[in-house]
Amino acid sequence: MNLALGPAFDRIRRHCPNLTVQATAGVLVAAVVLLLVGLDLWNTWTARALRLEVSRVQAQNLADSLAQQVSRSIDLIDVSLREVQDRVAIDGLEPAQVPALNDFLGALARITPQLRDLVVLDQTGEWLAGSIPRPSNIIARERDFFLDHRDQTGRGIAISAPYLSRISERFSIAISRRLEDAQGRFLGVVLAGVDVSYFESLYNGLSLGKRDTIVLFRDDGLVLARKPVVALALGRNVADGPLFRDHVAKAPWGSFTADSMIDGVRRIQTYRRLSELPLVVLIAVAEDGALAGWRRETTAHLGGIGLLTIVVALLAWRIAVLWARQREAERETAKAVADYRLLADNAGDMIVVNDLATLDRRYISPASLAIYGRSPAELIGTNPREFVHPDDWPAVEAIWNGLRSGDKQAMSCHRSLRPDGQWAWVEVKSQVVQDATGRPTGEVVSVVRDVSARIAAERAMRESELRFRAIAENATDIILRIGPDGMRRYVSPAAREILGIAPADMVGGNELRRVHPDDRALVADRFRRMIEGEGPEIGTYSFRALHSDGRTIWLEARDRVLRDEITGRPIELISMLRDMTERVHSEDELRESEGRYRLLAENATDMIIRTSLDGRRLYTSPAYRDILGYSPEELRIGEAGDIICPEDRPAFTEVFSELAAGRRDAVAVEYRVRHRDGHLVWVETRLKLVRDAKTGAPVEVVGVVRDNSRQKANEEKLRAAHAEAERSNRMRSAFFSNMSHELRTPLNAVIGFADLMRQETLGPLGLPKYREYAEDIHTSGEHLLGIINDILDFAKLEAGALVLHQEPVVLGALVATSCRLMAGKAEQKGIDLTFSVADEMPQALGDPVRTKQVLLNLLSNAIKFTPAGGKIRVAAGSAADGSPAISVADTGIGIAAEDLIKVVEPFGQVDNARNREGDGTGLGLPLSRRLMEMQGGALEIASGLGVGTTVTARFLKVEAELVG
Repeated sequence: MNLALGPAFDRIRRHCPNLTVQATAGVLVAAVVLLLVGLDLWNTWTARALRLEVSRVQAQNLADSLAQQVSRSIDLIDVSLREVQDRVAIDGLEPAQVPALNDFLGALARITPQLRDLVVLDQTGEWLAGSIPRPSNIIARERDFFLDHRDQTGRGIAISAPYLSRISERFSIAISRRLEDAQGRFLGVVLAGVDVSYFESLYNGLSLGKRDTIVLFRDDGLVLARKPVVALALGRNVADGPLFRDHVAKAPWGSFTADSMIDGVRRIQTYRRLSELPLVVLIAVAEDGALAGWRRETTAHLGGIGLLTIVVALLAWRIAVLWARQREAERETAKAVADYRLLADNAGDMIVVNDLATLDRRYISPASLAIYGRSPAELIGTNPREFVHPDDWPAVEAIWNGLRSGDKQAMSCHRSLRPDGQWAWVEVKSQVVQDATGRPTGEVVSVVRDVSARIAAERAMRESELRFRAIAENATDIILRIGPDGMRRYVSPAAREILGIAPADMVGGNELRRVHPDDRALVADRFRRMIEGEGPEIGTYSFRALHSDGRTIWLEARDRVLRDEITGRPIELISMLRDMTERVHSEDELRESEGRYRLLAENATDMIIRTSLDGRRLYTSPAYRDILGYSPEELRIGEAGDIICPEDRPAFTEVFSELAAGRRDAVAVEYRVRHRDGHLVWVETRLKLVRDAKTGAPVEVVGVVRDNSRQKANEEKLRAAHAEAERSNRMRSAFFSNMSHELRTPLNAVIGFADLMRQETLGPLGLPKYREYAEDIHTSGEHLLGIINDILDFAKLEAGALVLHQEPVVLGALVATSCRLMAGKAEQKGIDLTFSVADEMPQALGDPVRTKQVLLNLLSNAIKFTPAGGKIRVAAGSAADGSPAISVADTGIGIAAEDLIKVVEPFGQVDNARNREGDGTGLGLPLSRRLMEMQGGALEIASGLGVGTTVTARFLKVEAELVG
């Protein structure tokens, strides 16, 4: 008391001498108590601010760690999306690629645990390929992410709003990229389906209060994931709230206190906007929860004020409070360490702690299983040298030596051995751990990332560049790479072939001395417009260039500017120059040819017309004036059919419409045209459709019109002559019909009465001479009847009036009957007549009466031209082709080869002594040949002088006819 309170007690006594010692002591005690209470209240308020600041700092640390974890997780997903992008850019999305693409997507999904599924949509939004079997009725053509990729040319990542997946029946988001071919054309979208619960798993292990929340936003304010989960909050847009309106729009990270728009709770809200992704991470600590301990302390302090009278108790209480605070701080420190360990255990990159001296691993995060293919337990205590590729170890060892020598951090990229024997490329960022004083603790923390996909992509890019160079080196066109300043960076070897200049002489220059002086301004202006983006994406134009030998050549240029995807600034211009000198010369020749053809059209005697597809006349030749009296100027306005006779116009319109529609390419049509003076002129028009040489589409119709009036007049005369011939033919048929009756009737009577007289049927004639006369009359009558029958039958054939009745004919029986009928005549001449019929003789198709007539004619001729002692052989069988046939072979005088044609012509007879000895009209063989042809058969003659004649009649088979 004397030491602590003595000076104060003395001062009070001097200023207040009336105060008693007790009062002074009371005042002093009260002052001490009030001072202690004031100090305690000040400490309490300071503790409140400190507690809020600690909560804010803890939330900020958690937000930073969680942002890194989300970024790494989506980066791993994006690696798979980029691999699909690159594959599709090279291979395309042809149907033949779909099976391999399914396998590729399945493999990517298996090695990326963050993915639920990986799907490729075609350019219509329909499912094309995926890592899982295709569900039914899933079309994404109306989804926002698909429309954005389809309508925007950027190949950046897109993250969709949460949706209820039909596949997993859980809330999901789609992370997607645009698919393009090598020319930048839209082919579809590759998307990765990620369950929202995956993000929840990232922070489920964090120790948060009951009213604390963790929210993952899209940068436009859309809620993607939330803990605790509120289904109605997913997909809600809070862009108009204080977070995005007042804070995210101004700074990429920060903290503030505000009431929640979702549940109204006042929270300390700490956010972090991801730099590479359109995401915002928010950790909100309820202010009530953060101050719960402080409120407890304050309540305790207020309760202890009543006990301030007992200084010892108060001091004991303060000691207890301080001790509790220390324990709380220790617990919070342990919790923070656990939280950091949780983040490390769930990080996509592998975190390793090594002993700096021995390099032995003291800690390995679970990501080692995905990167190294080994669990942390397998790697704890191992040395990196056991797994680093021998070729890469010297460089890695040098980095470790540098860290031992004082380097604070280092980075390496090397190959590491996996259990399956494969080497994985990893990128390692190492940092020496230091204590609070900055001294090394003897440990090194390393972050290991699998960069195999990136290395493979870089290798593929190098290979692609080599392929491009190989194409450029062997292209027939000149390929130029020109910088924005006009300097040529690359010239392909084709310059030597086209311009006669070595590529090395052109690289590094920007002059246009090889361009024709008259075209230099054009080329310079085209280059400027392409670089400034004023022209089309691909510019095409032609200009003249000077060959090294002094001649002028024509070049066609196709230019395209490569631009930076982010800034849009031009990188370089790619120009392909093609030698089109021959084409230009061909076009000049074509123009000259068109001039010559126009000259021909202007002087042609036929009329030439060109019309559009809707019938408008585009050109008429001067011949219209000579033929129809119209000048080309008079016909220039109007349609092709307006001068055609109204009766003929529909037919012309129909064929013209078929040509214009492309259903026909050429047609000829006749019609009448009204002459300028009014009379009608017959014309024949040959119309031809002209098509586009490249597309084949109809362009116009060209017609050649010829005056057909004279030909029409001749046709009228021919029709009249034909009608007269038909009338004469009918008269001839009537004449032969009448003659058949008038001739045959009296002859039959003469033959009949002569036969009665010759046989003395009614009694003896008396004188023998009369009987001889009757015999002659009968013979002559039969001969005359045969001639008349042949003439009338042939006349019917010629007039087409002979009608056949075809049916199956047994040739064997017909041969036997005919030979018996002719046996008497053969016997009278002393000729040996025999016949034979083959076994299994096929039936023939024919008219039995006419067939018999043919056979009797052949036998009659054979008997007539075979001398006494000769032989006639008749055979019925099959010809070489299997058809039924009858052959009649004799040993008569024969026919010379040059006379075979005569004997089958009507009234044709060979003029020799033997023929004149016989009688006949020469109609037997011609009539027989015509009868065989009418029956579908044929008559063949083989003969030679002095060796005889063989005539073969071939018939149709009954079976063949029935089949036919």
